[in-house]
Amino acid sequence: MTTTLDLTARTSEAVLDGATITWHKNTEWRDFSKKSRVFVWVDDESILDNLQNRTRRPYEAWRVLAVKVLREVKLWTAEGDAPTARLRWSQYAGCSCPCSPGFVIDSPSRLDLRGGDFHIHVTGVPAVDESKPPRQLV
Repeated sequence: MTTTLDLTARTSEAVLDGATITWHKNTEWRDFSKKSRVFVWVDDESILDNLQNRTRRPYEAWRVLAVKVLREVKLWTAEGDAPTARLRWSQYAGCSCPCSPGFVIDSPSRLDLRGGDFHIHVTGVPAVDESKPPRQLV
């Protein structure tokens, strides 16, 4: 594995400090111009915990991780102290219901990241914001 991703490939994978970063290029024609997303997956979380905790993710802690990963793979650069792109948390990043939260990359046209999504798989990071109530699963 390397620390660079090939954004022209359908899928590309890199490993950085124990995190696995995967790029998935969109294959549907209607998704080619969609802004790229960053999804964080905690590998030591059960499926039931994942379903219960999707609306109470610690996205501020995850933002630090996502920016670090995108910087290391040369997809996020900073001009001075200001980043060239912005990560916006959206509970609806993956679809129209709150089941797939993630970050939407708002980027200027010179760094236009569109046409695919990043998935960061990590262990040992917080998976839950305890100040928010869990979803009730029946």
